[in-house]
Amino acid sequence: MPPPRCKTMAARRAGGGVVVTGTSKAPYRLREQTAATLGLPLEAVEVAPTPLGGDFGGKGGVVDPTLCAALALWAGRPVRLALRSGEDLSAPDARHPSVTEVRVGCDAAGRLLAVYEARDLDRLKPVVVLADGAVGADGTVGFFPVLMDLPPHNGDGVGGMHLYMPWWNYQKQFKNQIPFARGYHIEFGGGRHMPGAGELGGSERYLGGGYGADLKRGCRKLYGAFVGFSSRGEMIPNEQSYCEVDKDVVDEWGIPVLKFHFKWTQDEILQARHARETFREIIETAGGEVVRTYGAEDNWGISTGGEIIHEVGTARMGSDRSRSALNPYCQAWDCKNLFVADGGPFVGLANKNPTLTILAMAWRTSDYIADQVRKGNV
Repeated sequence: MPPPRCKTMAARRAGGGVVVTGTSKAPYRLREQTAATLGLPLEAVEVAPTPLGGDFGGKGGVVDPTLCAALALWAGRPVRLALRSGEDLSAPDARHPSVTEVRVGCDAAGRLLAVYEARDLDRLKPVVVLADGAVGADGTVGFFPVLMDLPPHNGDGVGGMHLYMPWWNYQKQFKNQIPFARGYHIEFGGGRHMPGAGELGGSERYLGGGYGADLKRGCRKLYGAFVGFSSRGEMIPNEQSYCEVDKDVVDEWGIPVLKFHFKWTQDEILQARHARETFREIIETAGGEVVRTYGAEDNWGISTGGEIIHEVGTARMGSDRSRSALNPYCQAWDCKNLFVADGGPFVGLANKNPTLTILAMAWRTSDYIADQVRKGNV
C-alpha cells in the first residue's frame, strides 16, 4: 500500500500568476496544462516539485494541482489539497527529468573500478531527445453521437492500453501500396472515467450554452461521446539522428555534455499523415464528427522527437567497432568491463513497448558476462 501522497499547494505569485508546489513527476506538462486551463501565459505559472521517490500513485497527475491553482487565484489565498489513497492510485502517471550525477573510476588500462550515481530532483533541466524511437501523432478527437446519453456505468478499461488497434497493412506494404516502410498502432482515449478540469470545455458547440439543471443534463448527455486517437509508430534510424560529445558545452563539474541531433524523415511524416487520415475515416464511418485534428500545414501533427516514451538508441551495438559503440554482446569496445543493458544498444524498435526486448538482451548479456568472468577475460 503506498504512503499517503504529500499535499498539493498553490498560491498567488507576487507580481501576478500562480505557484504550484507538490510531488509532481511531470512539472513541465503540469505547467503547460495549468497555463492552458487557466488562460495564463506560460511564464505566469511556476511549478515547484518536491522529491518523493518511488513510482506509486498518480504523481504525474495534473488535475488536482490545476484545480488548486484555479482555487488559489479565485480565492486570493493559498489553497492546499490532499488525495485519499484510492483517488491517488486512480490518477495518471508521467515522468520528469532530473539531474543525475555519475562518477566513475578507472585504472591505467581503462578498466572500470568504481561507479557512483546520485539524482537530484530539485534542479530540473530540459529534456533532450534520444537518437531513435517512436513516431507519435496525438490530438485527433472525434464526437460520436451514438455514444451520447448512455446510462451511468463503470467505464474502467475504456481507453489507453485497454483498447488497442494493431498495424493491419502488412500485405499492402509487401505490394508497395503504402508509401512508408514501417507500421503503427492506434490507441484510443475516452469513456466515462472521472472527469478532469476542462473536460467539457466547448460543450456549447453542441448544447448552445445553458445554465443550471439544464446545463448539467446536457453535459451528462454529452459526456463519454468524445474519443481521442493517438498513433505510435516505428522510426527508421537515419544519419541525421545521433548524439556526440559537445566540443563547447560542459556541465557544472566541467565535464563535456552530450549533444543530440534529431530529424524526422519523409517516411515518418507519411506515416503520421496515414494515421490522421485513418482517424478521420474511422470517425466519419461511425457517423461521428472530427472535432480536432492536424493537417499538412502542421506536418500532420507528428510529435517532437523524443517526446513519446520508450525511446531507444544512442549506444549502438554491432560487429564493426568503427560503426558502433558496443560489440554484439553489448560490451563497450573501448572498456572491456563496461556493458550497456538497457534500450541503448538497439537503435530501432517496432511500434511496441521495448521492455521485453531489453530483458532478453540483458539476459543474453548476463550470460556472456558470466562466461567471460569464468574464463578470466573480464
